Amino acid sequence: MSAPFLSYKSDNDTIVLTHPKKKDKSTMENDKFMGLNPWARVLVNQYEVINFTGIKSTDPTLKAEFELYTDPGKSVIGLKLNKSGVPVDLVRKSFKRHLTKRKVIDTIRSIFIYSEKPPYKLYEYTLPDGRVFREYVQVAIFTKGPIYFMALRDDKGQVVPESLWADSYIENVS
Repeated sequence: MSAPFLSYKSDNDTIVLTHPKKKDKSTMENDKFMGLNPWARVLVNQYEVINFTGIKSTDPTLKAEFELYTDPGKSVIGLKLNKSGVPVDLVRKSFKRHLTKRKVIDTIRSIFIYSEKPPYKLYEYTLPDGRVFREYVQVAIFTKGPIYFMALRDDKGQVVPESLWADSYIENVS
């Protein structure tokens, strides 16, 4: 059961009480962060897939050697154990390892005082080849609330044209 009033405690310890309102489609909404466009997301989210092969056993002294070879058209893993007759389970897993390093360089906070939305973090990305890109606000439009579109600048501060949101897309967002 919710309280009949929403409350907000300000810096000077004054309590302001307001009646909760029903959501009205014509009123303002919270900030929307569109983030980077699809091209820029692919650029800064570089990763490699790592395939891990191992064994599970209850015998801690068990040692295994893995050998990868190709058997007409498919990869095969050969397994040699230092003990025979020990039950083992073969474990194969794949996971993604991010190659891009990211560092928070700034934050954008909501313009709405009652917003519980966490701040949007702006990042600096260092790609595996050493190139550095920084996020910035390309444009912020206001419809039912602010909508932020991010883009990238290189390490010299030059805008990366491919990272810009198309005007036609921005105009059709609400």
